[in-house]
Amino acid sequence: MIPLKLNLSNNNNKNTKPKLSSNPTLPAFTIIEVVLVLAIAGLIFLMVFIALPALQRNQRDTQRKNDMSRILAQLKSYQANNKGKRVTDIMNYTGTVYGKWSDFEAAYLPEDEFKDPSTGERYKAILCKASGTADCWDDPEVGEFIYDVSGKCDGEKLVDNVAQSGNLYVVLTKLEGGGYYCASSESA
Repeated sequence: MIPLKLNLSNNNNKNTKPKLSSNPTLPAFTIIEVVLVLAIAGLIFLMVFIALPALQRNQRDTQRKNDMSRILAQLKSYQANNKGKRVTDIMNYTGTVYGKWSDFEAAYLPEDEFKDPSTGERYKAILCKASGTADCWDDPEVGEFIYDVSGKCDGEKLVDNVAQSGNLYVVLTKLEGGGYYCASSESA
């Protein structure tokens, strides 16, 4: 709609009627400009909404990696506090029983600090009871990790039943963004 202006100027001519005039010089956006701005804004919002879940997933995976490193540090602390004994629920070939996982978990892994960032639940430990057992070869799910006292990391993979000098242990967890994170006492 074009705005109209009523011209009520004082004229001496009494026969003159007030004039209605339109002002075609008012600034305005064309429909093409408005559509173009809306399209650009829509693309920006689309890019943000596509990128946001990936950023959140990467953030949770970073938290998982940090948690696994902290668990590894706690395992080393346990070993230092217990005359070099590793945490395991099995006996070695001489019949010596090492520390129990449940004791370690209660003393060194506070429940409120070691929770999976996506589930909010405490990480579930999968203990390798013996080399080559099903637990050791099954891949952990998100929120779980494998603890192996006879393994080492080979990139993202756990290599079990490694001939070793005696103090290696490994934690392996699945990442939400794909792949696994493996950390060992050898590399820590």
